[in-house]
Amino acid sequence: CIRDRAEAGFRGSNDIIPTLRVFHELENGDADCSILARVPIPEARYEKVAPIGHSIQIAIIPKKPRNLNRYEDLQGVRIGVPRGVHVGEPFDSDMTLDKVPTKGYKFSSIMFKNGRVDAVVGAQDSMLYNLDRVAVDRSTLGKALVLSAFPMWVMCQPGKVSVEQKSRLLAAARKLRSEGVINNTINRYLKSGPSS
Repeated sequence: CIRDRAEAGFRGSNDIIPTLRVFHELENGDADCSILARVPIPEARYEKVAPIGHSIQIAIIPKKPRNLNRYEDLQGVRIGVPRGVHVGEPFDSDMTLDKVPTKGYKFSSIMFKNGRVDAVVGAQDSMLYNLDRVAVDRSTLGKALVLSAFPMWVMCQPGKVSVEQKSRLLAAARKLRSEGVINNTINRYLKSGPSS
């Protein structure tokens, strides 16, 4: 939200963009900081400045009547996997699963809606948002299998943010967390799909 940037004394824009584009903008100097999950790539590349008090769950969401109760239930399921999504082990290296690569969350959602995949994987909140956007009725979804959870943090390109700026980012994140602004912003984004 614009308020978090202003709280920390920064100028710029707040845009929700795909993860791969975030990495590209950070690497090219088009952005200094972003809110990212503490998964391997950002964990290795960027400075962790402040937790935002929210975690993402990586989940596999099936169509009814299928319910996913354990990892073994994935056998024989065609799973749409958006480009750039890191699920973790054993999923990432499991060659026995029928993983269908897609161009992103939107394309996974469209393939799911059209019956080209039986399930989709990704950040559960983002996946549900995208399924809403392509008009998939949530009552048609089976029980999801949550594989992992990762905390979300403000992360910055090393050397791009001063100690004073980091201190302001940390203070702003704490304040916005305690006031509920971060959770309200996330909830507003997730509820903006057409079926909400």
